[in-house]
Amino acid sequence: MKKKIYIAIISIFTLVLIIFLLFNPFRAAPSSEPTYIFLITLDTTRADHVDYSLSKNTLTPNLAKLAGEGIIFSNAYSLIPITLPSHASIFYSLPPHILRVYNNKQINKTTHPSIAQLFKESGYQTGAVISLGVLNTHFGLSNGFDKYIENFRPDVWYKTAEEVNRDAFKMIKEMSDKKAFFWIH
Repeated sequence: MKKKIYIAIISIFTLVLIIFLLFNPFRAAPSSEPTYIFLITLDTTRADHVDYSLSKNTLTPNLAKLAGEGIIFSNAYSLIPITLPSHASIFYSLPPHILRVYNNKQINKTTHPSIAQLFKESGYQTGAVISLGVLNTHFGLSNGFDKYIENFRPDVWYKTAEEVNRDAFKMIKEMSDKKAFFWIH
């Protein structure tokens, strides 16, 4: 039981597998800074159900291909195993006790700049697609985002992977005219 809890706790950060994935099919010449930066977070995913190897991968071949082109953090640990405070820690690079966000539905009131604000100050467009209501604008993670897509169906607090992908691909296409930072949850 303890091993399962450990796997669940580390899975959020372990599966932030590709932080700042450098991806740019449109750039003609090499540049010192990436045109597109992606932060993809997979919430509550078991680490033992994701395979990053490109050979004989039957679990997650598409993630393996994506990881092969990006950066994998295999020794990443969550500061707290709860969606909102965990993501707040990622975005503000501060632990929950400094942010004073310990649970879902608590409002992040920090005055520190978020990663999105820092990218925006560096000339990046910023966009996010979230899949859970506990991450909506009201709770303070949207600071610095030009687009923060949280279009949930009435009386539903989550979006399916299909809905997230639909919104993410649309947002990426709309923001492909210049450099951008994207968060896809």
